[in-house]
Amino acid sequence: MVQEEEKQILEKITPTEEERRLVYGIAEEVRRRVEEELRALGVEAEVRVEGSVAKDTWLRGDADIDIFSLLPPETPKEFLKTRFLDAARKATKGYRQVERWAEHPYLECTLDGIRLNIVPCYKTRPGKWISATDRTPYHTEYVLKRLNEGLKAEIRLLKAFMKGIGCYGAEIRIGGFSGYLCELLTLNYGGFRQTLEEASEWRPPILIDIEGYYEGHPEDALELFQHPIIVVDPVDEARNAASAVKPKRLWEFVSAARQYLKKPSQRFFFPREKPVPKPEQVRKKLLARGTSHIALAFRPPKAPPDILWGQLFKAEQAVCRFLKRKEYRVLRSACWSDEEKQAVLVYELESRRLPAIKRHVGPPVWMTQHSQQFLEKYLGNKEVATGPVIEEDRWVVYLKTGRTDAKNVLKRTIGKEKMGIPKAILESMKKTLKIHADEEICILCENAEFSRFLNEFLVGRPSWLEHNNTSSKT
Repeated sequence: MVQEEEKQILEKITPTEEERRLVYGIAEEVRRRVEEELRALGVEAEVRVEGSVAKDTWLRGDADIDIFSLLPPETPKEFLKTRFLDAARKATKGYRQVERWAEHPYLECTLDGIRLNIVPCYKTRPGKWISATDRTPYHTEYVLKRLNEGLKAEIRLLKAFMKGIGCYGAEIRIGGFSGYLCELLTLNYGGFRQTLEEASEWRPPILIDIEGYYEGHPEDALELFQHPIIVVDPVDEARNAASAVKPKRLWEFVSAARQYLKKPSQRFFFPREKPVPKPEQVRKKLLARGTSHIALAFRPPKAPPDILWGQLFKAEQAVCRFLKRKEYRVLRSACWSDEEKQAVLVYELESRRLPAIKRHVGPPVWMTQHSQQFLEKYLGNKEVATGPVIEEDRWVVYLKTGRTDAKNVLKRTIGKEKMGIPKAILESMKKTLKIHADEEICILCENAEFSRFLNEFLVGRPSWLEHNNTSSKT
């Protein structure tokens, strides 16, 4: 039954012959154009198709064509940032073009739903890396040598599973499992179900060393990498192929693997598309919780997605730390952006209002010097509502907390006090920030994607987790 169901899944996720012809045709055409444009600049580069298309492990309808240009080692890095990008733009004229950023810029292009990444790297020997992307051709060669048709199918199942549960993708916004990492896990364990079975038993520290670089001394790897999961890159013993995986994504995968093994279902691969909740539906959920919510909405600064999301996450945490310093109890937080017109930081607080007066306990009376300092500080202080007064053996004051609404505190503070918000985000906030509290947040739900995000934030539970998913295997 299980094998039959996974066979049905494979039929849905394996590219058709028509798609293969289209993808390989585009890949070869663009590869040739890039090669010609570089040759016109006097650069003899080896231009190759890499990644999942080269390995035939991509999912139907999700082709991501990676065109890598292996440049001579003596090529200046400035060339990668300027003339190479110009050549890539000419080679993909007519495509929608977006400059992305890894260690250096590259060009992402889209045409008729097909994505291409035009990436520069250096043609180097293993261990002599000049750029982080220099490893990619070796990744492709490593996997290709070990692949067969059966393993390609197993890799596709794992990728589709990761995608269905929201754990696929090494970009900062997701912090999940890359395609290469899925391939390595499948090769290491021998298949999709074997990977899930092993993962369901993972315990920290998780160390997977396919080539045995750290055999006999695993503590060296644990000390070197210090990540929640370590998968030593087979082509570079000094690199963790799983370094992008956030703890949340790691343990979501482990939990989903356990649930799937108990009760296999196609919903892990193809989660049901939920309708976009209406603002009124979201409003009712907000009110029913009995807590407070604050949303900071602003126009995101122009930046490549990975840089933008890195800054958004830092800003989210900076505001969270600030609220906690001001004694607000932050339950949860998250951030959302369409990467162009709007970004929103969302916080759930036990309450957005603090008590008007708070009790502050001072030193014991018998500590002469500290008692004197306490009295000097608070006698005549306008913030004192009651005291100083002796309670038991200590000095105590009751202080006015002033304007205690978190919304107002943020309004008068952001841009005026140092909070640790990244500079680009802060500059954008100064010009475009709007702070919404509780029901006011629903005005942002006019954006369907934000409405979906906020609803999922309130629900919390992963789509693959069902209350009755505890029966034995079927």
